[in-house]
Amino acid sequence: MTLSSRQAIILNALVDQYIQVATPVSSDSLVRQAELGVSSATLRNEMAVLEDGDFIVRPYTSSGAVPSPLGYRHYVETGFEASIPTTSEMDIVKDAHSINATDDLDARVEKTARFLAEKVANVAFVTFPRAQQPRIRRVELVHLEKSLALLIVVLQGSALRKGLLRYTHEVSQDMLTSISNQLNDMISGRTSSEISEIPANLSPLVDVAWRGANTILRREAYENAAPYVYGLTYALNQPEFAEAAGAQSIIELTEDTNLLQDVLHQHSSRASGVTVRIGPENSVDVLHPFSVITVQYGSSEGLNGTLGVLGPTRMEYRRTIAILQRVSIVIDDLIEA
Repeated sequence: MTLSSRQAIILNALVDQYIQVATPVSSDSLVRQAELGVSSATLRNEMAVLEDGDFIVRPYTSSGAVPSPLGYRHYVETGFEASIPTTSEMDIVKDAHSINATDDLDARVEKTARFLAEKVANVAFVTFPRAQQPRIRRVELVHLEKSLALLIVVLQGSALRKGLLRYTHEVSQDMLTSISNQLNDMISGRTSSEISEIPANLSPLVDVAWRGANTILRREAYENAAPYVYGLTYALNQPEFAEAAGAQSIIELTEDTNLLQDVLHQHSSRASGVTVRIGPENSVDVLHPFSVITVQYGSSEGLNGTLGVLGPTRMEYRRTIAILQRVSIVIDDLIEA
């Protein structure tokens, strides 16, 4: 069903009001507050058309109306221009720059999740930036005791991964430094597939370190780290989760890291830009009472991650989308730092 211009304006005004008040919206309330320039009788007729088209529903026969998933979808597609920043959203971008570029990458990602949850007042999640083919920037070997050494692998984007190496005989820090230098000359800037074939002329000491670095790099390529998730406290303040059943549903969702990873994988496989899935548009039944909004971020080195927000379908879509877009730009700069 294609809506007329007036019907679209009425629907978007109803969604706006419902997002703010969280109670069914009556025609009289819309006439008073939305300044639509139509009579109550005309508004009631148009709302009846919207109801017949499944854009709005009435929880009770005599009550006002609330948006349906289809109504929210129309609102997201046509109801606003998310690319136009407001003053408050620009202030949020300035605040986002407080995420310290001198922190290691893990800390920056964690702070981003906290920051995002605070600004959107819902659950926020951020995946650690990864490359499909991660590259080694450099390796370091640190002597621990006798034949035991700590292998530190610095990946592109400054992510650190560590492992233990055990040699068959005692080694010194000078020996380990020499091994590190040889290894860096051979594998710096290369991917796991590029270093999978071990050169035949490696010394036994370098061979141990080579194999350790390759194991770390292959694990990095195939393992999916659990996302950083914050904001449950903010989400529980939403009226949809005031009762025990609603609260339990979102608590269980935030604790199910496997489900969140699946959701993020589905979103990250889509085209770049903002992805919005509303209620039953989510492929998992337990997500049908929720909306999920995500955006990708990344660096010129091929590191990519996902910023996302989970909340009730009655979500401030315009504000959330605008914040996600702008924070993703800030994070792009941070992971380049």
